[in-house]
Amino acid sequence: MGLFSRSPANRLAAAGDVDGLIALLGSAKSKERANAANALGGLEATEAEDALLAALDDPDDNVRGQVVFALGQVRSTAAWDRVELLLADHDWSVRLFAVNALSFIDRVRAASLIAPLADDPEALVREQVELCLAAPE
Repeated sequence: MGLFSRSPANRLAAAGDVDGLIALLGSAKSKERANAANALGGLEATEAEDALLAALDDPDDNVRGQVVFALGQVRSTAAWDRVELLLADHDWSVRLFAVNALSFIDRVRAASLIAPLADDPEALVREQVELCLAAPE
């Protein structure tokens, strides 16, 4: 059994407790915040959109990345402009999740924005851009 499976976020997700996961986004522990965002994305919890948008300002790179991932999973058009800015984030994982999120939200609109990251210094970001640009619409 993995570490995440014993986490508060996993227990809340298994119970479908979106309100509990939203509350967990405010935890003092960055790992719990990241796990909560990941779980909300996995549940495609559109009702968590406002809380996820607020969590985009988290100082922890891992949390921010998971929040961006979750916003993509819930297809948050309200997040578009803020996620677009994260294509230039200093952390490669945030850039990776921003590429993915924008592609989930609107693949056609995202194409011209993510294409320049085909030259990103991080190979995983370049690979994600390639996958997103090659995927059928």
